[in-house]
Amino acid sequence: MANKIASKTYCNTLKANSFTSDMNKMPTKNEIEAVGLTVTGTYATNQLVVETDVSYTTPIIMPNLIVVGLGGNILAKTSLP
Repeated sequence: MANKIASKTYCNTLKANSFTSDMNKMPTKNEIEAVGLTVTGTYATNQLVVETDVSYTTPIIMPNLIVVGLGGNILAKTSLP
């Protein structure tokens, strides 16, 4: 199977609404990284990228833990691991 160049449409399958215009055009490494996707492999900034070298990892949002005393004052506040 041949390696396909990543299109803007393909990138949107990894991260919705990364690109909103010219959907059949092929973005460069710079453009792909600018929308928050990751490019693996060695590419020049203005080079097209193979689909298998483009990825997206959903960020994990860590909740805060707040301990409130009987009087309503905050006793402790920390981010959970």
